[in-house]
Amino acid sequence: MLPAEAHVFLCRIFGYILLRIMKALCLCLVLWLPLSVAAQVQLGISSGAGWTYVASKNTDAQYGASFLPRIDCSLKVPLGKILCLNTGLGYQRKGYSVHSVLLDDQLQVRDIFSSVVRFDYIQVPLQLSYQYTVKKRQQLQFAAGLYYGFLLHAGISGQHEYFSDGGYVINAPYAFPLQVGLTRTSPNATGRRTDELLIDCGMKFQLNYLFHEHFSAGLFHERSLYDINAKNTGTTSLKMRCTGFSIGYIF
Repeated sequence: MLPAEAHVFLCRIFGYILLRIMKALCLCLVLWLPLSVAAQVQLGISSGAGWTYVASKNTDAQYGASFLPRIDCSLKVPLGKILCLNTGLGYQRKGYSVHSVLLDDQLQVRDIFSSVVRFDYIQVPLQLSYQYTVKKRQQLQFAAGLYYGFLLHAGISGQHEYFSDGGYVINAPYAFPLQVGLTRTSPNATGRRTDELLIDCGMKFQLNYLFHEHFSAGLFHERSLYDINAKNTGTTSLKMRCTGFSIGYIF
């Protein structure tokens, strides 16, 4: 059995290989395009931030949103006069806060956990975009499709308040990394487990306004298809969401 550090290292190597494959596929796509189309391929860069939060079901815990940054490098391949294929590479930090209270057999407060969870992702979008020309040198663009995320790092930090016989006992801070793997697993005989999946996938919707041909401002919304609580007991469902804005420049 590999130690946890080696397991995480192998998962990151696997993610790096996948990203290299995606980069090679994008390069091949551009090289194989007719010259007339390749000349119209647009490269852009943008930055922004979003409110990341959890869509929860069947849980008494209270989940809060976090306002976190992102940066993207985009590649737009024209498929006609009004349609194009969007892809690229980006970094996004996601996360949320959670406040949970545990009761004992006498329904008295036993534990209070106040936690902040963070995820660092490399994301690759694959979207179909519709472009509407508002007036000369200005466009309205709507894109919809999927995104694929590769988890680089995950961690949790917070405070644990413990009560005994209805009285306050101790307040203990905690912070530790979450283990990343290709599949989620429960603790084995050695105590090792996988907390989070290396690969995430979800739907992405984006609305951009392009002005003066090179500057853009837009809104986006992402809905992860991955259930954070999928391998835990019970019927609780937790899925990440992110809604935010970005500003960018098209070369």
